[in-house]
Amino acid sequence: RSKSFDRDSYDSGDWYNGLDWSYQRSGFGIGLPLADKNQENYPLMQPLLADPTLQPSQADIMANANVFREWLQIRQSSPLFRLQTAADVQARLAFHNTGSDQLGGLIVMSLLDAGLPVNLDPDVDMIVVLFNATTEPVTFAPEILQALELSGEFALHPVLASSSDAIVQGASYDAADRSFTVPGRTTAVFVLPEGSISVAVAVEEPVAAATPEATVAPDVAPTDEPSKANSPSPTPRPEATAAAPEEAETAEAGGSGLVWGIVVGVLAALGAAYLLLRRRLNQA
Repeated sequence: RSKSFDRDSYDSGDWYNGLDWSYQRSGFGIGLPLADKNQENYPLMQPLLADPTLQPSQADIMANANVFREWLQIRQSSPLFRLQTAADVQARLAFHNTGSDQLGGLIVMSLLDAGLPVNLDPDVDMIVVLFNATTEPVTFAPEILQALELSGEFALHPVLASSSDAIVQGASYDAADRSFTVPGRTTAVFVLPEGSISVAVAVEEPVAAATPEATVAPDVAPTDEPSKANSPSPTPRPEATAAAPEEAETAEAGGSGLVWGIVVGVLAALGAAYLLLRRRLNQA
């Protein structure tokens, strides 16, 4: 069915949103959409809605219904299209063709299932989806693929490979430069089979520790085990040096003075509190 350019038709009523299950008509051009959110575009909409050559035929409506069913099959084909948590979305979903040098009219996204703690899809390592809104074919090579070691190749999703839309069947993948080509005004889904992504990890061989050779002391024959005479004797710990009498007495006096200072301060505070309390009782 058609919404006749209405960008928000939920409150437009059944006459506007009606669905013809016989697929004879789509509802395009039944009337202008509500003015609330569309009036400023009436000059653009009105001549198009009134143009009989733009009315979709039954064949057009049936083709649209068939393609829609195919997209439902694709969505159901992999849990990667139905991620359940924000953490999964952040870990698996990525958008490419971004930044100031991006190709206009092209959206490229990837869904990753390799190298993560949970393998959501046992048949797929990665899915790449390209939305080409331009009228011309476009070729794009995602940078993420250039950094991967691939043992397999991307293939057009099986549903699209046998699609009722012959145009999408022309979408292709070039393994030589790892690029995708998508026809104009076409959305294509490519699948990389399970086990195709391998990460090369450099593993260093363990090096055996060198066996220490027997040391040779002057004028002493080499021995397999160091003799007691040649064993280094432990360095004696320096004994604590007694502080000079004057320094010790000064430290002791300083410590005692600090303790007595605290005691005197506490007693003075208690005495002041007692006198203040007694004065208030006498006044009472």
